[in-house]
Amino acid sequence: MALKRTGKDALLAWCQSCTTGYRGVSIANFTKSWADGLAFGALLHHHHPRALNFDELHNLEPLQRHEKVFTAAESVGVARLLEPEDMLVAPYPEPRSVMTQLSMYYHTFKGTKSWGIGSITHDTDTSPELRKTQSTVSFTPPPQPTNSNFGRGKNLGPPSSNSMPNLLRSNTTTPQPSSQRTQPSSQRTQPIQQQTPDAPLCPKCRKPLSGTTVEFNEKMYHGDCFGCTTCGRKFTKSCLNINGNPYCEGCGRKAFVTGRGTQGNTNNATEDRERNEKAERDMRDRAMREERERQERDEKLRKEREERERKEREDREKREREEKAKRDREERERKEREDREKREREEKAKRDREERERKEREEKLRKERDDRERKEREDREKREREEKLKRDREERERKEREEKLRKEREDRERKEREDREKREREEKLKRDREERER
Repeated sequence: MALKRTGKDALLAWCQSCTTGYRGVSIANFTKSWADGLAFGALLHHHHPRALNFDELHNLEPLQRHEKVFTAAESVGVARLLEPEDMLVAPYPEPRSVMTQLSMYYHTFKGTKSWGIGSITHDTDTSPELRKTQSTVSFTPPPQPTNSNFGRGKNLGPPSSNSMPNLLRSNTTTPQPSSQRTQPSSQRTQPIQQQTPDAPLCPKCRKPLSGTTVEFNEKMYHGDCFGCTTCGRKFTKSCLNINGNPYCEGCGRKAFVTGRGTQGNTNNATEDRERNEKAERDMRDRAMREERERQERDEKLRKEREERERKEREDREKREREEKAKRDREERERKEREDREKREREEKAKRDREERERKEREEKLRKERDDRERKEREDREKREREEKLKRDREERERKEREEKLRKEREDRERKEREDREKREREEKLKRDREERER
């Protein structure tokens, strides 16, 4: 027979079943049992033995142990909502923070084989004191192990379709942060054909639902309104449920750590419900009033639109007449401009032709002058060459004559010298002979 247990007990039983047999791990609560980090390591090692070496954790300090386990958990897809310092800032960690982090482990590992615990269902008979922190579950206790192999990483029984607590369904408002991951596939969208004053209101924009809607945590949102409560970003794969509000992973983690999630006064749940009902009635009345005002505005806008369309039509006709007159004037000006440009082109062509002829004449005269000057220069150079040749020839003849005269003079002088020497020798011989004779 199924027993009625709270979601807290169900989560605790699931953690106990996954960590039984691990050395140094004894889970009895959500505070002291998790302070040293071994319980987190055993829970991770049970589902992913290769992600973490459990035996090495005994050689580390608690701060290092938590860091190693949280880092390894992130590597297999577990959202990190706690830091090692959060577990050591007080004598014992805050229980609801630990429960929220463990819910991340559950939602990440819920597809792996493990002993069945049950699934959470909302119990409307639960007392307000119990609803402060708990939702109810249908609990089926796991079978007890019958062999000595029950322990770390051992899956000793077949998986159940309700093998782990579903921590997503809760209609209570909790003052402490509680975070769960939901998949978009579990969000149902449905079109609402018409809008009535009694239609339910979107929790975010507080307007009656219409069009495509999304159901989340038993609340209906407009499709365009459903997004992160803090940054408004739309969800692609999953979201975090913190105090019944959807968050993206980054904003949800901040809201969880800093306690910025939506807080409610659980001691005054009835007053909150009445206040919400009154707010819904006020919203419906305001919606009906806004609908009437909208219709009046629509009628006024329709008349204004018709008047505006009539004025626009008259203005359009006036603009068309003005544009036609403007086009005729522009066409006339265009033709005049074309004729003027044509005359200017003809005049320019005529000027260019005359300029070209003038340049041709000047070029011809220049060439004739150059030819004449070239011929004169050639004649002058020719005469100069002839005169130079004549001077050279005369100079050469003069030199030849002078050379000839010089040679003749030298010959004459030489003959005279020879004759003189001959005479002197003869005279000397004669004297010598006379002297001898004498």
